[in-house]
Amino acid sequence: MSSLIQLIDFEEHFNADVEAFLETSNVLERREKFHVVSIIGPQSSGKSTLLNILFNLNFQTMDAGSGRYQVTQGVWMGYDQASHTVVLDLEGTDSRERGEFAGAYERKSALFALALSEILMVNIWTQDIGRLNASNLLLLKNILELHVQLFITAQKSSEKIPFKTKLMFILRDHVSSPLSKLTEVLTMDVKKVWDSIEKPAEIENSALEEFFDLDFYSLPHKNLKPEEFAEAASDMQAKFRAGAFLDGDVYNRKVEADELALYSENIWNTIVSNKELDLPSQREMVSIVRCDQASDEIGQTLAAEISALEQELKPIRALDERSADLMQRAKTMFREKTTRHIQSVVLRKEASLAESLSQVLTRLMRDQMETVSKAELSKFREKLDALGAAETPWTAFEKQTAEAFRLASSEFDKWCKAPEGIPQMSEGVNTKRADLLKDLDNEIEVTRQEVVESGQDALLQTFQQIVQKKVVPVIDSGLNVECWPRALEEVKHASATVDDQCDIMLGSDGVGLHGGELERARVKVREACLSGLFGDLRKLIGGSEGILRRMKQRFNQLFRFDESGNPRVWAPRDDITTIFDAAQKGASDMGDMLASISLGEYGSQDVVDNNSLRELKQQLDSDAAVAFVDARHAQEMARMKTKVPMWAIVLVGVLGFDEAKMILKRPALIFLFLIAFVLIYFAYLIRVHEMIWEPVRDWAAPYLQILKARLEEWIEHNENNGNTIYSGTPAKASERTDSVLTGASVVDSSSVSDTAQSEKQNLATNKKAD
Repeated sequence: MSSLIQLIDFEEHFNADVEAFLETSNVLERREKFHVVSIIGPQSSGKSTLLNILFNLNFQTMDAGSGRYQVTQGVWMGYDQASHTVVLDLEGTDSRERGEFAGAYERKSALFALALSEILMVNIWTQDIGRLNASNLLLLKNILELHVQLFITAQKSSEKIPFKTKLMFILRDHVSSPLSKLTEVLTMDVKKVWDSIEKPAEIENSALEEFFDLDFYSLPHKNLKPEEFAEAASDMQAKFRAGAFLDGDVYNRKVEADELALYSENIWNTIVSNKELDLPSQREMVSIVRCDQASDEIGQTLAAEISALEQELKPIRALDERSADLMQRAKTMFREKTTRHIQSVVLRKEASLAESLSQVLTRLMRDQMETVSKAELSKFREKLDALGAAETPWTAFEKQTAEAFRLASSEFDKWCKAPEGIPQMSEGVNTKRADLLKDLDNEIEVTRQEVVESGQDALLQTFQQIVQKKVVPVIDSGLNVECWPRALEEVKHASATVDDQCDIMLGSDGVGLHGGELERARVKVREACLSGLFGDLRKLIGGSEGILRRMKQRFNQLFRFDESGNPRVWAPRDDITTIFDAAQKGASDMGDMLASISLGEYGSQDVVDNNSLRELKQQLDSDAAVAFVDARHAQEMARMKTKVPMWAIVLVGVLGFDEAKMILKRPALIFLFLIAFVLIYFAYLIRVHEMIWEPVRDWAAPYLQILKARLEEWIEHNENNGNTIYSGTPAKASERTDSVLTGASVVDSSSVSDTAQSEKQNLATNKKAD
């Protein structure tokens, strides 16, 4: 005998221990391979007794000696392991205990039985057939209406739940009336009830047989014909155990054994709350609960592995493979646990489980990617820093950075592969990889720009070195008025050299610039070189002072030195005027050349303007005039030395004859002259005069300063009275004593020029006389 449980009590409360009852009764082992049979009928009509006999149960039965009373309250459940049948014993109808609420309860319990049962047994007395109330036709009408409602909701479901019920009429205390006649009457009554109920338009013309299968079974009187009763009941029991009453799955409600408790509870709560009963929704709710339970179990099973992954030292080895394995095992376990539930719910919950697990694994992968990205970016920056700190960082820069880029991206791919079957994780990996590659590119571009600037500086230095070696000497000599064409050729050579080196350093074999970038870099280098070149040349020329100095050098080169570079010694027959004019023109041409830097296609720049150049030439003319006067005086002195009169020589010989004779007659006097000459010559060799001159000059310096001041006061006093010695200033006088061309002239430019002209005329006259 099997145990029982009160499924629903008299106060309509559902029992929370149903799940445990089904487990202890071994119902859960059957999964879908079980049946549900319920029975309805009048109170005290032997329903519980019949169920006990058919299914070997022990429902409480009435004690006939105590009179008629309500024995079964609510709904009781039992399980017959022989026929694998869950049996529901419903409270009898038309009970006085329910009173006026009996009808409402009967409707609820009938709907509950219809929702769960494949066979609904209707227990009636044979003698009540044909009567309205006694044969439960009113209750049957409620059953048919409720069944139509359940059928309609079931057909609207995407699952298309088959919903057909077998109505098994049990004719109790059958004596003599033919069973066929009774079956005909009952069938007619049931069809009349079917035709009388309101049906939706879609099934308005549907026959009863589309929703119900009618079956009839009669039982003799239990007390009057106990043997016949026992035989008939035994026959029914055998058919139940053999499955003869439930051939096929047409009546199966598709409820799993482990869903039955929750499914039953949800249906009853829905009925009690007076809501429309939607069986598919109830099954879906059960599937949702079971799928959630499966998800929780799987989550607990995998929690230890996930925790171990979280504790593992980063980066985690083969995280992609291990993540994919976890996801696959989770899905496999979930499908094994939910294979009997509604597929739409299973798929939805499987996706939810995958999403939850994906979030956890994605978080692990995100931490992994962050760790790897930071490490690779740091190593990449170190390589770029080392590359930028090299003596020639542009050498194979493109190749070296490309290799470093490849290694960094390969290392990221090694540790952060996108696992198969986890789209969200794969998307995160692809996004992070793109971010890392972008950061690497940015680092390369920053370093590339620094290397380009370093290369441009090196190219500028190369250009400056070539200019310093080749161009500057051309200009620095300041002696050739044709220096700019020569300088232009050297600049062209330097520019070509720098362009070639620029292509090597900054092109594809170096930094990696291409096309427009390389051309822009080349132009920038060229502009910097030319800008520096003009600046260096201007600095080399030295502005007005430098031009004047070089003009003076040019003048001195042509006027004071001969073609061999030796200092000129003016001879009486030298053409000072022609030499002076040539030197003056050469110095003027030098000024014209240095006044403007002219480098052909590279441009030109003025060092001084025309007015400044004119002033420089005037100053040169003034200084040159002084040089001309000095040369003229030197030539006059040479002419005087070379033209001693014969009469003077004869006169010296005559007058000095006695003195010479006297010296020659006295050897001692000759010896003294020789000793004096040797001593003087020896003193000259050891520079005794310099050793004596220094202290004498230091001693005389204060007195000379006083004398100079007194002389300046005297000159100034005479100038104020209109009696000047020179038309120039005292400064010019002092400068005249120090140098001829480095300062101002002794006299002012007008007087010097006049003197130079008169000297030229005298020189021409002397030449004619000679």
